[in-house]
Amino acid sequence: MIVYKFHIIKKVNMNTNDKLIDLTYLEQSFGSDLIPEMLNLYKEQVPEFTEDIQKSFEKSDWLALSKVAHKAKGSWVIVGTKKYADMFRNFQLICETFHFHKLNIITQDRDLNEDEQKVFDELKERRIDVDAELDVDTTKLLLEELDRFKNGEKLQIVPEYTETSLRILKDSLLEVDEILSEF
Repeated sequence: MIVYKFHIIKKVNMNTNDKLIDLTYLEQSFGSDLIPEMLNLYKEQVPEFTEDIQKSFEKSDWLALSKVAHKAKGSWVIVGTKKYADMFRNFQLICETFHFHKLNIITQDRDLNEDEQKVFDELKERRIDVDAELDVDTTKLLLEELDRFKNGEKLQIVPEYTETSLRILKDSLLEVDEILSEF
C-alpha cells in the first residue's frame, strides 16, 4: 500500500488498484487518440517540475516553489486525479503564504524593490495573509509552521509537502509509462 501525505495532515491511502492518472477524464476530454500525446507532454514536464521543486526548496525560495507547484497543479488538472491537483494547489498556496510573510518581514528592515512590491501587493490583494483558501486543518498547521518560520526553527510541513510532491511525480511517471505501453 502506498501512503501519501495530503492536505498536510490528512493521509490518502492508495491500494494497488488506485491510479494517479485519470484515464477516464483524459478520454472524455481529449478522446482516446490524444491520450498518448497528452501523457507524453506530461512526461516531458515532470523532470523540470522535480528539479525546480528540489532547487527551490533547498534555497528556501518560496516564490519559485509556489510557481512550480502552480505549474504542476495545471498538469494534474489535465492528466491527474483531482485530489493531487488539489494537493499541488495547497502546496502553491502554502509557499505563497511563506513568501508573503518573508516579504512582510523584509519591510520591517527596508523598502521592497519594485519586483518584491509587485508580488507583495498581488499576494495581499488575494488575501494570502488572511485567507489562503485552505481547509481548516491545513490552515491550523500552516499557522504553526509560520510560527516556526518566524522563530527561525526547523520547518516540518513544507519538507513533508516537498517530499510527497516529489514522490507523487516520480510514481506518476511509472504509471504513465505503464499506460503508454498499452497503446
